[in-house]
This record gives sequence, structure tokens and C-alpha cells, in this order.
Amino acid sequence: MSPVLLRTCGLALLCLFTLDTWAMSGAETADALNLRLADTPEQCAANQPDYACSGVLARPLPQTHAQNFWEHDAAASQRGSETFNYLRRDLPAASLQEKTGFILMNRFEAMAQEKEYDVHARPQPDTVEVRNWDATVPGKVAIQALYYRLGAPGALWRGQRHQLAWYQATGEWLPLLRYLPDDTLTPFGFAQREQLFEGYEVASRINARFADTAPTCDDGTSRYNCNGVWVRATGLGNFRAWNPSPDSIRGNGVSFSYFAADMNVTHVLFRQGFILLASGTPTQQRVSLRCIYANNNSTTNSADRCTFRGTCAAQGIATAQQWLNRYRNTKNYACAFGTDASSFQTIADIRANYNMPGGTAWNEALMAAWPSNVPASLPLEAFFSRLDEGLEGGRRYQREYHADTGTGYLPLLRINGAAPNGELVTYRPEDQYFE
Repeated sequence: MSPVLLRTCGLALLCLFTLDTWAMSGAETADALNLRLADTPEQCAANQPDYACSGVLARPLPQTHAQNFWEHDAAASQRGSETFNYLRRDLPAASLQEKTGFILMNRFEAMAQEKEYDVHARPQPDTVEVRNWDATVPGKVAIQALYYRLGAPGALWRGQRHQLAWYQATGEWLPLLRYLPDDTLTPFGFAQREQLFEGYEVASRINARFADTAPTCDDGTSRYNCNGVWVRATGLGNFRAWNPSPDSIRGNGVSFSYFAADMNVTHVLFRQGFILLASGTPTQQRVSLRCIYANNNSTTNSADRCTFRGTCAAQGIATAQQWLNRYRNTKNYACAFGTDASSFQTIADIRANYNMPGGTAWNEALMAAWPSNVPASLPLEAFFSRLDEGLEGGRRYQREYHADTGTGYLPLLRINGAAPNGELVTYRPEDQYFE
């Protein structure tokens, strides 16, 4: 229900509301707050004060505030109340100087959810004192959303840390909103990808692609355009993980592995790296597959990573048995397959027959080198850690990606090609980078 309707309907209707009425999405919450900012009644229904139905009550959180942001700090405990900024378009512009904070429901919303709070003072038109609540029962506190100042260094990470703390305490996710005070029309915004809970959805999509072994996509193109998982494991150094290395540029080939349930790929070389969207996903900077080897093929320092040992097509190798007859004992020095559907099926058949000693734990696919320093344009889907071994490296990538893109965020997943439950990746909110 809109703030204006709340103002005009009267308190009697509150008994008709159900909790489902208030189950707004994050985007809807941002829209509702922006509408409340624009709504400027002198008072609300039943002679309630203006802040009961309009404007936004925001509590900026100092950097020194405890991780459990709903708990009262020393000043609030001594005063007996929390100081909220009352934001409304017709009031003096209150500046939320702190990087993060939280927002209360208006009083009508809080009453409908049996989370009523007590405003006992209003020292200034843009300031409201809310009597301290019982912080030991956070689920009963009328908090509607968290926010962070868009562009403030470290603000997103701190906001996400508050989001996780609330979830751990209540089992519920609060939306984390962007706050841009210079935007006079829509200062509150919502980005789905920045929500900690979105990592579960990303992991689910990746695991679904991993399980899908259809040889072609619906449009008839090769399977990698819609299923399977492109994984690039990278070391740590004085470089950005998503940039092609100098050797990759010289050989026009950036090494990935193609993970799928029928590919028998069980390992990644380095402890951390990144995962790409399926190749058919529209993106500003396309990452194009050039060729693929059944194994790690020792392509470093080659002049052209896809041709230096010849192509399988030129050698008349089209089946798994033909490949095994030729390369059973030299599997890391083999020919390059093309990108067609039959080549991918042949590689799956080859890897299904790894009953010889020393079978390689991963295949090697070569993507054409792309321009450096364009992370926001690349089809990156997530960063990964090799189980818990590469968490620090993965967190570093999250931090660097956000710094280089300005607003970009990707979840950090754990990867395990040999997982007994068949799920390639898992997501844990507590694994993410926080400040």
C-alpha cells in the first residue's frame, strides 16, 4: 500500500492488513521510501504526526558501532532513546554523513506488523527520538531496510556485514539499499546483485549448468553457449585476475577449464579464480572460445596456443578411440579440438575413459585474449575459492573488482569438482569480504 493511501485510510483499516501485505521486494521497498520522501502532509490519519505515514526515519551508524547494529550504543543507552534523522522533501536537507545505517517502518506499517515503537521527542523538525527497544529480540524491532552511501569507500562491505548480522540473529534478510543524497527524486535504489542472499541464486544457476549435459542449445549451437561452467583459476600477484596475462596475449589464448557433469573435471590448479557466464549470454565484452583440449596441454609460451600442436580435425581425429590410440601416453601434448558440438562430445567420451594412470584432473579451453582493464564489461559471474583454501584470494578479487568498477559486486563461491552431491559450487554468506 502506498504512503498516501496509508495517510488517508485511517487506523481502523490496520486490522485488515496481513503480513503478506508488507512483503515487499527490495526494489519495491526503495520505491516506497522514495514516495514517502515526496509525500508532505501536515499530519496523518487519526491526528497522527506526519512521520507516522510520510518521510523516512533513518539512523546513521557510526563506524564504531557494534556489528549488531540494532543494539544501543553507550550514548543511546544513557539517553534512553535512539536519534533518527527525519528525511522529507519539504524539510531542511538532513545529511546522512555516515557510510551506512538503517531505516524504520513508518508507524502505521509497524503497527500492522505488531512492531510498534514509541517516539517520545522531536527536538528538531528533522530529528526524532525513538525510545529504546528491547535489543535482545531484534525480530520485534520495526526495521524496514539497511542502506549504504553509494560511492563511499567500504560502505557496501559494511552494509553487507550488517545484512548478515541481522540474518544470523533473525533468520530474515533485510534489503540493502543504495543511498545517493544528491539524487533529489530517487535517493534510494536497489541492486539485486549486491544482496548477500543473491549468492545462493548465482550458485544455483551455475550448478544447473553443470548438471546439464545436453549436446546442443535450443538454437542448435554448441553446448557451451548455454550449459557447462567456464572456470579460470588464477594465482595471486601484482595484476588483476580478469586481465589476460602477457603470455596469453602473445599466444592469443586465455586458459579455462570447462566443467560439466560428464567431463570428469575434478580439480583447479590455483586456489582462487573466477567463473564466466555461459558463452551465449549477451555482454558488452564477448569472451570467445577458440579451441579446447581434452587435458591440460602445456600451452604456455607457445606462439599460438590453439595451433602449435596441430588440430584434431587436420589429423583426422574425430572420436575418443582415435584420440586414445594416438595420445594415450602423451595426453598433455595432444591436438586441439574445435568448438562444435561433436568435439565437445568427443572430449566427454575421452575423459570418461580415463582408466590410464595419471589422468589429468582438468581440460584446457583457450579463449581469445580480450582487452585489459574492462572488468565491468566482461561476462564475469562469480569468484571462487578452492574449498576454503583460497578464501583470502577470492576476497581480494571481490575487493579489487569493486574498486575497479566503482559499483560492481560478485559473490565468492566454494568450488569442488569432486563433490559427492554433484554440486560444483556452494555459497556461504560468511565467506564474503567484509569491512
